[in-house]
Amino acid sequence: MVRMFETDAPTDLLHVKIHRVSFPRELFHGPNIALWTIMRTPEVQAFAEAHNIGPLYSNRVPGNPDSLRPQIHGELEDVTVSQALDYVLRTFPGYWIYGNCTNEGGGREVFFWFVENDPWKPLP
Repeated sequence: MVRMFETDAPTDLLHVKIHRVSFPRELFHGPNIALWTIMRTPEVQAFAEAHNIGPLYSNRVPGNPDSLRPQIHGELEDVTVSQALDYVLRTFPGYWIYGNCTNEGGGREVFFWFVENDPWKPLP
């Protein structure tokens, strides 16, 4: 696992501990829904509110998901946001990007992206 980040980017949100995040079988859990599920956990929402972070943006992975793609199922317990995002990469190999900006009101806006390695397309 390789980590690259700007030295002045706050990483506090990435260290928030999530008690439980569930990816139930009855719902399609591609990378976009998995990211949304992680960001909607009570711990992440409470931290964001307490630290004037918001909205939490989760950008869609390019392309159209279909039922032939792998899906994430199961539960994670007592993991950080960073560990939960890494878990998604086990099903959808690639990398995730975290962006953090200060808005005009002095609060923070946070962005997440997943970039998948397309198994049918050679890497550049």
